[in-house]
Amino acid sequence: MGTRGRKSKVDLAVVPVKVTDRPAPAAGLNKEQTFEWLLIVNEAPADQYSTEQLPLLEAYCRHRVALRHVGALIDQEEKQESLNIPLYDKLLKMQERESRTLASLAVRLGFAVTTKGLGSAEKGKTQKPWE
Repeated sequence: MGTRGRKSKVDLAVVPVKVTDRPAPAAGLNKEQTFEWLLIVNEAPADQYSTEQLPLLEAYCRHRVALRHVGALIDQEEKQESLNIPLYDKLLKMQERESRTLASLAVRLGFAVTTKGLGSAEKGKTQKPWE
């Protein structure tokens, strides 16, 4: 509860200022992951991410780079004369795992929307771009 009565001149003169610096990249990120961090953080408003979200953002950057690396390995394998099926299968499973993790983190960070909570009546509706 606040105090009763009029506020003093001192109370009125103090204006709370919220400093909104963009979060610095996490210390353990490599160059590629740091680039992803800066790309994401600089696209959003300065106060977009809370301290609780920073570990999720760090994981998101790591998985985004890992997914790109796995994709490059899949491309290399597909260019071979004969496909190494066990290796190719393993790479595809890695890609699926990274994709799922990335999608999950994207929802938690607010980058993507899930339709899980929509009722059956809302699922059938199509959203018009201007709505």
